[in-house]
Amino acid sequence: MARTNQTLLEQMKISDVNISSRMKILNLHKSDLDILYSHQSIVVNNIDFMVEEFYELQTENDEISLLIGDSDTLHRLHTAQRKYILDLFSGIY
Repeated sequence: MARTNQTLLEQMKISDVNISSRMKILNLHKSDLDILYSHQSIVVNNIDFMVEEFYELQTENDEISLLIGDSDTLHRLHTAQRKYILDLFSGIY
């Protein structure tokens, strides 16, 4: 299967044991994840503004703009950032 058709978890072969270990290292608990999920509707309703604002600030920096390089890459970054944030507040970890 192509890497682009796999989730990051599938690509990295991260197991439930790995996730539990990482949560312990970060001192994250189920209650913390529940808090993230409880704010999902706020994030969903504001996601486009959040991502746009983030990249507007990023591209004000000449070095970051140079790294991004072009509008196609910026668009892909917007899409990836949007998905990443929505995933954080999805309740599925």
